[in-house]
Amino acid sequence: DIVRAIAAGEPSRIRNPSSTRPWQHVLDLLSGYLSLGARLLGGDREFADGWNFGPNPDGAIPVKVLADKFVELWGDGLIVVDQETNAPAEANYLDLDISKAQDRLGFEPKIDINLSLEMTVDWYKKFLIDGVGARELVLNQIDQFSELSRRK
Repeated sequence: DIVRAIAAGEPSRIRNPSSTRPWQHVLDLLSGYLSLGARLLGGDREFADGWNFGPNPDGAIPVKVLADKFVELWGDGLIVVDQETNAPAEANYLDLDISKAQDRLGFEPKIDINLSLEMTVDWYKKFLIDGVGARELVLNQIDQFSELSRRK
């Protein structure tokens, strides 16, 4: 939504600026599911269960903090708090307990919230402004993720 607003030259509207959410980069999530899938394909029936793949606890930050960081990294944009009175009720705090995935699958998020925002802004700028193809951008970020995984 923020990218669409910036591209349209409009302010980005958020409803609940203090609501905290467990933000994560999609590559961390996919890494967790691929690890789980490998165990299931290997016949480990004990892994046929519910799992949470999310960020470390410092990845849960308020919506306004995330939006402000995004705009700062982009170098343009405006965040406006929408005071809509008929907005649907939302939980003020959401988080994911990833301890089961950490303990049983060895899952560890590799991309913290700051790097996640940097990667996301970089992806959209290169796609929308520089015209780089989505496939190339995704493959580059997978390579970046793989390098992070080798280091950790």
